[in-house]
Formats: sequence, structure tokens, C-alpha cells
Amino acid sequence: MGLRRWLWLVAHQSPLLERALLVMLGALLLPGLVIAFGDLVPIPTQLDFSAYYLAAQALGHGQSPYDMAVQRDLAAANGNLPVVPYLYPPAFAACVRPLATLPFPLANQIWLALNLLWLLLAAICMAQLLPRAYRT
Repeated sequence: MGLRRWLWLVAHQSPLLERALLVMLGALLLPGLVIAFGDLVPIPTQLDFSAYYLAAQALGHGQSPYDMAVQRDLAAANGNLPVVPYLYPPAFAACVRPLATLPFPLANQIWLALNLLWLLLAAICMAQLLPRAYRT
């Protein structure tokens, strides 16, 4: 896209351009905000995420995510994480596996950021369901 085209879009305030810029800005800021937020505000260990994380690590090692002995060993190897029984389908642990390759504090921060993002998207979707008169 040439500079003239870009300036024309900015001058005419294209809604599509505004949305694209907001998405790009969010994509650039989110990783930094997650890291800064995690450094400034102590995030307590989320028990559910601990179960997901340990189950995903167990799957990564070719072991059962439901075996409590395996979870205790993995928890000890990761700095004495809380051990909570994993009660979810194995497919969910497979979805969490990319986070299980990261150190637990960073994975916990990313998990929290993803949950906040889903909450924001749900709020936006719900707002779109309201009639226009109520949104102003």
C-alpha cells in the first residue's frame, strides 16, 4: 500500500482501517503487557491451571494425565506446584501442551491473559446483540 493510499484512508477515517489498526496495536502490546503485569502484580497460582499444566506435561512425556504419582513427580520437578486431580478429557490437555513447554509462571500469566481476552471478546459479542439505541 502506497503512502498516498494510506493517507487517504486515514483522512477518510475508514472503519475497517480503524479496526485493523486496533487489532495490530493489541497484537503488539499484549505480550509486553502480560510480562509487565506479571512482574508488577503477583499472580497467585491458579489451581485449575496447575492441573492443566501438569496433565499436559504428562502427555508430553507419554504418561497418563490422570496418574497422581506422575503429577506429583512433575509438580516436584516444577518447583512444588499444587497437585490437583485432572478431571478433564485428554484432548484438552493436548490443547494446553504448547503452554506446558514454557516455565510455569510465564505459562500461568499467558493463561490469565488468554482468559481475559476471551472475557473481552464475549463482552463485545454480547454488546453486538443489544439494539443500537442501548449501546450509545
